[in-house]
Amino acid sequence: MRLGLIIPTLNEEANIIELISHLQRSPDFQRIEMVVSDGCSTDDTLAVCAQLGIKVIQTPRGRALQMNHGARSLDVDVYYFVHADTRPPLTFFQDITDAVQEGYALGSFRFKFDSSKFLLKINSYFTRFNQMWTNGGDQSLFITTKAFEALGGYQGRVCHHGRI
Repeated sequence: MRLGLIIPTLNEEANIIELISHLQRSPDFQRIEMVVSDGCSTDDTLAVCAQLGIKVIQTPRGRALQMNHGARSLDVDVYYFVHADTRPPLTFFQDITDAVQEGYALGSFRFKFDSSKFLLKINSYFTRFNQMWTNGGDQSLFITTKAFEALGGYQGRVCHHGRI
């Protein structure tokens, strides 16, 4: 299975260093194709990615737009969207491979926050339940390219301040 990891960024200099360092500890790191889809960062996100040898594409701002451009830049079987402030399990490649082989076209990982805030602890607790309302975000989602294309990719909406 060919897995493409897409990281949308906007001024994520500190987080991208930590994320890439984390991902490099995965036993399957060399088996993934990775791209950072940057929405015009004004910090050193691009320089950091260049130093780390990470492929970067620049897109207009907008999370959905960035993730769609990132996906289009890869020729893989499964997309894995990971935000720069996320730390997936180091077994993510095998976990996703197993899920796809079991017939799942998409999925996500449970998450917890590096915070002592009570509401975030409650949110983390509910990610253990397989319900739409319990997953709370798009920080770490995988989807087969076939399902992604059938859905038409991420659908952003336009507000008067720009794409969101």
